[in-house]
Amino acid sequence: MIREMSKSNFVSFWPTFSAVIQAQETYAFDPEMTMEQAFSVWCELPLKTYVYTENDIVLGSYYIKPN
Repeated sequence: MIREMSKSNFVSFWPTFSAVIQAQETYAFDPEMTMEQAFSVWCELPLKTYVYTENDIVLGSYYIKPN
């Protein structure tokens, strides 16, 4: 199911997101950013942030922001 991402969704998404930013291969985010900083960048600054879940497991996320 695709829906807007909640704080609890982000908490369960954080280990995956953290691993991605620490690898420094995809996103130009500070690899040392905290979960709170990442939540702000991923969920509060964009226009909308969505999550895809299946059986209450977060399988993916994306955000929409102005160009």
